[in-house]
Amino acid sequence: MIQFKLYSFFDKGSLLILGLLHLNLISSCIFTISCESYIPTLSYLGTFRLHDLGFILALTLQSFMLLILFIAFHHSLDVALSKDDKHFLMIHEITILIFIVFLGIIDESSSIDFNPFDDIHRFISFAFAGFCISWGYWALKFLANNVLDEEQKLNHKIAFKVYLAAVAFTVLTLFQWLFAYTIYNNLLFNQISESLCEWTAVIISARFPYYLCRVMENTVSISNAKEKSKN
Repeated sequence: MIQFKLYSFFDKGSLLILGLLHLNLISSCIFTISCESYIPTLSYLGTFRLHDLGFILALTLQSFMLLILFIAFHHSLDVALSKDDKHFLMIHEITILIFIVFLGIIDESSSIDFNPFDDIHRFISFAFAGFCISWGYWALKFLANNVLDEEQKLNHKIAFKVYLAAVAFTVLTLFQWLFAYTIYNNLLFNQISESLCEWTAVIISARFPYYLCRVMENTVSISNAKEKSKN
């Protein structure tokens, strides 16, 4: 029987996703975009016919990992949620998974010069961020009701700090989207600040499930057919 902590899976999985995104960014700076004066955002890279493949692959992996996270979270709770709380979280989880698929489809169907779904993309991006922020808050709140040992309590505090950092940079990114390309463009709201805020938000958000799983302490067991027959 093979046993491993779920947080180790999310540790390696999040690093793989971030590795794909950063390799995509580096390759775009080498072959496609002059990054001396502008660091491309994820959405901008998604409009390039070659670099969008790395973006779509990362989104696909992220959606798969989120599905596992949602299932593991419900199994990790000591106290059963009420029907209202369970339905509330499930609506969040289904909506997040649907939105992440739509974001990939819209970016794949857009180009640098033509984006017929720009307003829809903006709305889904804002809604996706809102649902993720809300789910993270309630997940941490419900986990706090578990019987946690001292290490889990410490990990809960760390996860909450990571959550706050992710929320802060996500909100900053949303403000950058609103003002960086308007008459309010200044030292605070501009293309460079937008890219830096977005990439920071992506990095922290991608790592948040790992810290959340450190609180959950789920263990996955895998038995092969030979072991089952012996038993």
